[in-house]
Amino acid sequence: MLPIAGARLWKEPEKRYFDNSLRGGEGIRSRFILVFDSDADPSAREAARQLAESFAPIVELRLRPGHDLTLVRPDGYIAYSTHSRDGLAAWTSVRSVLGRQTNVERPRKPRQAPLAAA
Repeated sequence: MLPIAGARLWKEPEKRYFDNSLRGGEGIRSRFILVFDSDADPSAREAARQLAESFAPIVELRLRPGHDLTLVRPDGYIAYSTHSRDGLAAWTSVRSVLGRQTNVERPRKPRQAPLAAA
C-alpha cells in the first residue's frame, strides 16, 4: 500500500521522536506508541483507541493536544506520521505499517477443501 499524500513512511531510521513523555520512567518499553490529538473529534479519538486495542499489548495510545497522528517504533524512531485530519486513509496506513513491522497479519478466511469428484 502506498502512503497517502502528505504522509511520511520511514522504512529505515531517519527521524527520532522526541517528547518529554518518553524520557525516564516507563518510556517506550518494547511497544509502539501511537500519538494522536487529544482535541480531535470524538469519533477520531475512538478510532485511535480501537486501533491501539486491536494491537494490544504492542501499541500504547498517548493523546496530546494539537498533535498529528504519529506512530513511534519501540526504538524511538518514527514509523509513520501524517496530519490527523487525513481520516480513514491514515488509520488504514497505520494498521498496514504495524502489520508489516510486527508480522501481524489480518485473520484469513479458512480455505475450503476442493470438492471431491463423485
